[in-house]
Amino acid sequence: MYDPPPGYDDMAGDSQLAAFNPVFEDLEVPKVGTVRARRPRPNAIHTLAMAANAANDAPMRADHVVLFAREHLEDGELDRLFVAMVSNESIPSDAVERIVRELATWGTSRPYSAVITLAVMSAFHWRTIRLKLQNNGILDPMALPSMHRILDATEAAILEAMVSSKPDEDRQQRQRFLDRLYAPTAETNDLNGDGYRPQPAGFEPDEVETAFDSLLTGSG
Repeated sequence: MYDPPPGYDDMAGDSQLAAFNPVFEDLEVPKVGTVRARRPRPNAIHTLAMAANAANDAPMRADHVVLFAREHLEDGELDRLFVAMVSNESIPSDAVERIVRELATWGTSRPYSAVITLAVMSAFHWRTIRLKLQNNGILDPMALPSMHRILDATEAAILEAMVSSKPDEDRQQRQRFLDRLYAPTAETNDLNGDGYRPQPAGFEPDEVETAFDSLLTGSG
């Protein structure tokens, strides 16, 4: 038997047809300053997922980190920051990563590690999530005003699928999943004393697949 392929390319295709948010606002980034940026819409999830997916090599992930920043900063902002870093101005060397973190968590109380975990899951299983949204009346998920609406749907779909005839096991399964998303870890500690958390390591496809098995099979 053959399993269906991951949904990364499907999400990429939908993302290419979707419009970016046209409104730029001031975004304060710790130790970087104020940048002009736009809030990520659902078409940003694919780029964020590619930046976090350990199936991609390090250069490819780094390219997508920069792409995510460039797609959401006003024209000239990223180049200005690159010049400032090269000129030894008071801009940290990890400024791009800091900007990506603030962009990805803009408008949500989810920690960055949870956002990128759900982004990878959403992209990997995009066809399933897209169909579930369409069956609930959202015919064009990419038209939603925020990428966090998609991440909400992914999290809810996984938790909803963890229901069987064994309530205690279901509860433990749901708790393990929520712990994976939200429990404090060494990564989520304030490593630099300024509230900044480095980008967590990428997520292995097998881990994503296991976390999503119950949704795909309809079993708990």
